[in-house]
Amino acid sequence: RRDGRDEHLSSSLGLARLTRMASKKLVPSSVFVRIRPISHDGKSGHTEGEAVNKKIAKWDATTVSVQDDDLRETTTFDVTGVIPPETEQEEACNTMVPDLLNAFKTDCNVLLFAYGQTGSGKTHTMLGEIKSLSSAEPLPGWGIFP
Repeated sequence: RRDGRDEHLSSSLGLARLTRMASKKLVPSSVFVRIRPISHDGKSGHTEGEAVNKKIAKWDATTVSVQDDDLRETTTFDVTGVIPPETEQEEACNTMVPDLLNAFKTDCNVLLFAYGQTGSGKTHTMLGEIKSLSSAEPLPGWGIFP
């Protein structure tokens, strides 16, 4: 028949088959938010007098609410997990990395990257404290990639 029904059915079955094949290798993405701790000298990541128009209003295990400075708008983001400011490097790594490693071991491509504003702690999370970079022995300050 050339009325289009067979072609549509064939296309639908092909798409369903491709979806099943692809779903065997797909791993859902994970998004973690690490709340930057206050630095050891008590300063935040901004220079004195610098205008900052957003702040984290609240968070829990899987949501972060960001509020603009004039308190008019709050945006809430659902994420895989929130890593609180007091979290040590090793615990942060153990929260974010195991699922990626397990996926990698099962022949899935994985990607881990840090994203954020300058001074927000990306390098600290990924590489750790500067003194830990020259150590061959594990240190509490090691980043995800020591």
